[in-house]
Amino acid sequence: GTFVQDKEPAFYLYQQVFVNPKDGKKYSRSGLVCALKLEPYSAGIVLPHEETRNKAKEDRLKLMRATNANPEPIYGLYEDPHQSLAREFALIERMDTPMLEATVDGDTHKLFRIDNDDVIEAIETFFANRRIWIADGHHRYETGLNYKEGVRNANGNPRGPLPCDYLLIVLTSFTDPGIVVLPT
Repeated sequence: GTFVQDKEPAFYLYQQVFVNPKDGKKYSRSGLVCALKLEPYSAGIVLPHEETRNKAKEDRLKLMRATNANPEPIYGLYEDPHQSLAREFALIERMDTPMLEATVDGDTHKLFRIDNDDVIEAIETFFANRRIWIADGHHRYETGLNYKEGVRNANGNPRGPLPCDYLLIVLTSFTDPGIVVLPT
């Protein structure tokens, strides 16, 4: 019962509110929690910036096989120069009640469920031709590719999409104020 699949399609919006230790001001950072279709780096859709080690990938692959799940999201960045999603996310954060909210070490974390069909379609359309830069999770992404290949091969490589074709990711815009002020 720890992992429960949604009955209806949804995205999740994660908001973190924190104080920047350098200037003492409060900032927020938003991220879209979603399933990212696994693509080889050679396709130019998902872009890496660091090398990985086999031992770490082997360990993560054992975990994915044991749980038959993707237990930890990777973190990615995307371009949104006109801040079209940022405006939509700000409206959700102002108008909706979070399904989860917690304050830990002074940081406030909120999670909003996005299940409006029009908003889901707008998000899907926005990302249809976007590239994603992996900010954190190269080992997990490459493990996802290996896991996908193993599951597909074990099932005769069926034509249609399978859950193993996707990986959990949190996506934040390069222009998000929480990224600009505290890049690391």
